[in-house]
Amino acid sequence: MEETWELAVVSEAVNSYALRKIHMRAQALVTAMNSARESDTPNHGKWGAAITFTVAYNELAKGYHHYAEIDPPSPEAIKIYDSKSLGELKSATWPVMKKLFDVAYMDALTLEVMLSDYSNPIVSELSDFESFFSSKLRRTFSASPERELEVQDNIEALLIGRGMEKPNDYDRETGRTKSSGKEDIPDFVLKLSNTALEVKLVKSKDSKRQVIEQMRADVLAYQVGYKQVLFVVYDLGFVNDVAEFVSGFSVTPGVRVVVIKQ
Repeated sequence: MEETWELAVVSEAVNSYALRKIHMRAQALVTAMNSARESDTPNHGKWGAAITFTVAYNELAKGYHHYAEIDPPSPEAIKIYDSKSLGELKSATWPVMKKLFDVAYMDALTLEVMLSDYSNPIVSELSDFESFFSSKLRRTFSASPERELEVQDNIEALLIGRGMEKPNDYDRETGRTKSSGKEDIPDFVLKLSNTALEVKLVKSKDSKRQVIEQMRADVLAYQVGYKQVLFVVYDLGFVNDVAEFVSGFSVTPGVRVVVIKQ
């Protein structure tokens, strides 16, 4: 079970990287199709590359479905063309080819937009950190932590080991926010994405309830001054349903939660 979980974390990081690459290729495809649309080539030759462009789009769309784990492919989201049907159009007239080009162009634009989040530095940084903490943090403990401070110290050691510098890339216990007359200071601040990173330790049933209450208060406090709030919850065995625990917070825009099981 442990090996399967760690492989899933690695898989998520690989998928995010692959999708960023597909987004770059989608951008290049749209640029090439724009050049073709704006060229002065006569119509009978201008649209001759429609099939080539559509085949290129098809490969990117298949990659999107694979790495975004959309199975089976959903035509409502991203269209995938039938290769046999495309082959039958090779001798089609230019008006037919132009129609294919126009439809494939709109599909390529849609694909580019849907992939854009994967090249957003904020989204990429947070996804990378979620995978990073999920795969590395537990291994930094030889025994179960007794205090939240121990988890914070190990997270900072991981940040430093990742090559991050304080205060340029991250900071610790700075950047106070003020809401309803109350001041709050996040455990860490990730500078690139303007993210407040809060660390929680769940070591009993009672502390689980307390942590949930603290997280709800933190969301209200930190969304005043930060674009994102990332919770790293280190669980000593009292979060039975991780999906339910996470969903209670991740439905709020700008809030992400990663639970590390001891």
